[in-house]
Amino acid sequence: MDFIPAGYITLRTAVDRILRATHGDEWGRQEITLEKNEITVPGAIDENDQLIKRRPYDREAVALVRQQVRNAEEIARTVLVAGELVAEMQDGPPIPQDYWKSAGAGITLNTGNLQLGDGVCLEDRQWQHHRVLLKIKEFDTWLTGEQVDTKKPQQRRHDAEHDTVLRNKIKTVLAVAKRRWPRPDQIPGRNQMARLLAANVTLKKNGYKESTLRKILGGSYSASRRLKLPGYPDIDIRKK
Repeated sequence: MDFIPAGYITLRTAVDRILRATHGDEWGRQEITLEKNEITVPGAIDENDQLIKRRPYDREAVALVRQQVRNAEEIARTVLVAGELVAEMQDGPPIPQDYWKSAGAGITLNTGNLQLGDGVCLEDRQWQHHRVLLKIKEFDTWLTGEQVDTKKPQQRRHDAEHDTVLRNKIKTVLAVAKRRWPRPDQIPGRNQMARLLAANVTLKKNGYKESTLRKILGGSYSASRRLKLPGYPDIDIRKK
């Protein structure tokens, strides 16, 4: 049996919980149907030398799910880079913030196991492929944005759930923007960014209009200010 230390969750579980907080508890259980038309399987023939055909799963639905996973992984990477959460290696030390900027970080987020580059020193090679963990309490606090206040418990839970959805929707917008324009010199004007993001398949589900996306990018969206979420990038991208 694969035991997880008390008080911890795996990195993959954390990504899954981000997905459920963003898209609902039923995320991952939705049925994906087959497409109506058959397609030829490349290089596959039957005993009569005829091309084999099949009906694939709905490719648009599959692509959407994969994109949602990538967005959730990008959200996790963003908070790890910022130091809002600290990941640890199982039976090992904390993982430095700078690691999450490396090429291996993408593989680690996808597999849940530490991926080190070829240039790693001999001393650190012992941690290669070790499982990455997060402290449950710290992750829950970040995910729900819980704060101590004087509201009634029921109202507090409602606000926390609402803010969780808002926070993850906004972070999804920022993650998509960061992936599309990873360097400041690639970033167009804010109006064009909002226009392009509004056409993004993943972001359409959030229901944000161009005007709202523009405010999210600029950090002026009321929910962004209340939740202390900066825009993208952190520099002034307004152009004449």
